Amino acid sequence: MRTLDLKSWFGWCALAGFGVVLPMLISNNPEFETTVRVLRALGAAGFVIALVALFRSSGEVIAPDDAVYAPPPPAPRTLAANPLAIDEADKPLAERLDAAIEASTEYDCKAGVIYYHLDTYREIARTQGVAAAEAAMDFVAGMLQIVLRDSDKIERVERGRFVVCVVLLKDRQVLLDVARRIRKAMRNMRLEALRGAPIVYDEGVALYPVQGADGAALIARARTECDAAHGRRIREIARVRRAVAERRSAA
Repeated sequence: MRTLDLKSWFGWCALAGFGVVLPMLISNNPEFETTVRVLRALGAAGFVIALVALFRSSGEVIAPDDAVYAPPPPAPRTLAANPLAIDEADKPLAERLDAAIEASTEYDCKAGVIYYHLDTYREIARTQGVAAAEAAMDFVAGMLQIVLRDSDKIERVERGRFVVCVVLLKDRQVLLDVARRIRKAMRNMRLEALRGAPIVYDEGVALYPVQGADGAALIARARTECDAAHGRRIREIARVRRAVAERRSAA
């Protein structure tokens, strides 16, 4: 839709008025018969053009020429000064995540957390000791960081627990895509301490701001989801074991 140009519109209205009023003043004089016809034609044309201009404008509000909509800047592939890259000893993860969330919102993006609990830690610690379990978890964290984007960060929070901070998200699907890549990497990963056995883990996801108003709330929500998944898996394992035991006793 085109905006209404007031100067042009009033000009056509003036022409229409001129073509109506002046012929009325001189219409009684036979000497100006041709002039009257021309003026009336001009007046009619001016009236029609002014009317068309008015309808085409559709009553839009006239804005100054410099009032042009400026779209938000495109989201970068990574944050130039990524708060998540700060050393853990200098600032807690939740505070760094808060700063990363603020940086993401400047690009009209969201942030999220993926929380992992690896039962593998307990298994390795039980059979080979805590030092071997710690080394295995450090290896897992390093390998998973490779599959993440430059802007994202994985960090161990305790024993077999990891927090993955994901920023510059356009929607929840991007967060789920990151989680899918991590799951694929862990399926294909083989730890020497496990002698080729698969990594057993549980996962929880939380997206800002729907599931947490700040970094600490996001981490807590993702941990709750992860613990719930862990509980469901343990109950399912117990159910299967009972079913197997019942079949054996019945046989």
